[in-house]
Amino acid sequence: MRLIHTSDWHLGRFLHGVDLLEHQAAYLDHLVDLVRDERPAAVLVCGDVYDRAVPPVGAVQLLEESLIRLAEATQVIVISGNHDSATRLGFGSKLMRPEIKLFTRLSQVGQAVTVPDPDGGPGALVYPVPFLDVYAAAEGFSSQENSVARSHEAVFAAAAKRIRADLARRGLAAPPAPAGHAQLGSDRPAVVAMAHALVVGGEPSESERDLTVGGIATVPAGVFELIDYVALGHLHGPQRIAAAESQLIRYSGSPLAFSFSEARQVKSTAMVRLEPGGPRTELIPAPVPRPMAQVEGTLAELESRRFDPVAQNWLMVTVTDQSRPDNMTGRIARRFPHALVTRHLRAGPAGTAATGRVTAASDPLQVVADFLEYAGGTPATDAEQQEIRKALEAVGRARGEL
Repeated sequence: MRLIHTSDWHLGRFLHGVDLLEHQAAYLDHLVDLVRDERPAAVLVCGDVYDRAVPPVGAVQLLEESLIRLAEATQVIVISGNHDSATRLGFGSKLMRPEIKLFTRLSQVGQAVTVPDPDGGPGALVYPVPFLDVYAAAEGFSSQENSVARSHEAVFAAAAKRIRADLARRGLAAPPAPAGHAQLGSDRPAVVAMAHALVVGGEPSESERDLTVGGIATVPAGVFELIDYVALGHLHGPQRIAAAESQLIRYSGSPLAFSFSEARQVKSTAMVRLEPGGPRTELIPAPVPRPMAQVEGTLAELESRRFDPVAQNWLMVTVTDQSRPDNMTGRIARRFPHALVTRHLRAGPAGTAATGRVTAASDPLQVVADFLEYAGGTPATDAEQQEIRKALEAVGRARGEL
């Protein structure tokens, strides 16, 4: 039995000013083709469908069209992520066609989606867990008899308790096997959980939003006992989290790179095979709209033929001349038409300029002169210092200090 696991579409996102919606649409075309070719039993979308709580109209239309196309071929299960507005994403969920299931509310935690096996096997029980806001989830899970702490670990433990209770009602919560969870067998449905969280052992990228301000944002993998496959969203790099031998905890990763820290990641979609010996995954490469790279050198070096192979990439360009070259930005734009970030960082030991700590007692003239040396690579000239002095005196007179 096969499932497709994807997440972190971030529809409506920009990459350093570049609108990615066209490229996100290309990925969703690829996903629809993959589903039509492979005919999985379900598609699991693990949160951050949108990039922000109030998505642009084009992103909403793209999601609607894509879900309809996917639902024509299989069942689609979607949970909300920390970038999504759970209310907006979940609006109209009861009006959706039965093949599309949206899980955005705390009250839905512990409810299973039964996914039949097209090949006649026992199928799977999928437990979607939408993003759990720590404060709302702690209050919602607490009762007079049991208070849930305001931490990610505590609220996920409470969510897992609801899942185990539902498994017990179905007669499937057997005592944990030596590996730490029930074994996937030929007469037992696979147990799958969907979540949007930072699980201990995951490697983050620069483009993910923190899940909490202060406190502990991570969730230990141990809360997912009795679950064969844990489909995760939030981290943008595809990766597997260490788990028991026949259990698999995986991030599918985002289908596009959203920061230069992801330039070396191979973006993909996870094809999950639920087999008697345990889940297995195959990563299907996602289409790449334009490769990303970081390059650096003097402006003369960057303008040489050496950098021809990456001239059409999305680039972060670092110019290392000792002083900032004239018309640096314009020359880089002509050389690399898709450069997204251009910066000047001169080569050599750090701290060449005298950039000591600035305090209320610091001489303003020296502070400005130090900044000019730091930014331009050479000390301020006598003429520049004279202009700085005039400007500071004009400010002092305007403030009545002189």
